[in-house]
Amino acid sequence: MIPKVIRDPQALKSNESGVIQDKSNIHNDAEAHNNLGVAYHVRGQIDVAINEYKNAITINPNLADAHSNLGVAYYTRGNVDRAIKEWKEALRISPSLAQPHYNLAVAAKAEGNLDGAATELENALNIEPNDADTTFSLAETYQSQGKPRKALDFYKRFIELASAKDADYVKVAEDRISRLKGET
Repeated sequence: MIPKVIRDPQALKSNESGVIQDKSNIHNDAEAHNNLGVAYHVRGQIDVAINEYKNAITINPNLADAHSNLGVAYYTRGNVDRAIKEWKEALRISPSLAQPHYNLAVAAKAEGNLDGAATELENALNIEPNDADTTFSLAETYQSQGKPRKALDFYKRFIELASAKDADYVKVAEDRISRLKGET
């Protein structure tokens, strides 16, 4: 599991070389800074992305997406404490966002806190019940916790939700379902 950036694909406009050319009209537009941060982030320019997310937050401290994305950037840089702080702030501002819950689960799981990871994944699924990635991650977490029945249910649910891009994970889920049937 890796944290996910919240992105608005419509807003990410660049030329064919992937370079953002015109930043002149975004000085007071928090969402534009956030989207620019995402563009830099997906290109691996994390430090530049961090600056853009911070610019967005300076303009609008209540832009939850920017806090969540800044958290992902901090996590990428290894600053887990700052990442968690930003994800919690995003949820304080907008409790209906699923992504910060998913990202908090990533951090919890990385620290071996499977109960915390399961709780955050459950929270994310309460908000976005048809998210295949979160469903698969929760199945894996339940399996790691030694809860085969719950894992089995969520692997099956993942297969129902999966799209063509998930074909490799569907095979993994099917294999795990076969093994878990023997444990339940």
